[in-house]
Amino acid sequence: MAWQPQGRLDDLMLDQIAEWLVHIEKAFLPFKRFIDLSQLTTVAVRGRHVFEFARKRAEQFTGVEPVRTALFSDNWVAFGIACFYESLMENTLIEARISRSRRGVGMACHPS
Repeated sequence: MAWQPQGRLDDLMLDQIAEWLVHIEKAFLPFKRFIDLSQLTTVAVRGRHVFEFARKRAEQFTGVEPVRTALFSDNWVAFGIACFYESLMENTLIEARISRSRRGVGMACHPS
């Protein structure tokens, strides 16, 4: 499933994303997600809110199998927020990975 948010990424949008994901996850089998952050015009989320979003996502995810979330951002601020989210999701069933390339090649938060 692909999603491309547009406009302003703020605390309210993060809350809306969380609600939508909880409903979708109840209705469908586990699925891979691709989130393209390239259409954001403004990033105005609080670090504490990203932390709370990640904590709630890990608690609310009801799947028994891991799910993969790929994030793309060509904006440095959105990339940094996504890296923060990626690190917060470590050791959960939600495997998040961020890239600055749509092909998944290039700079990543944790290059290997």
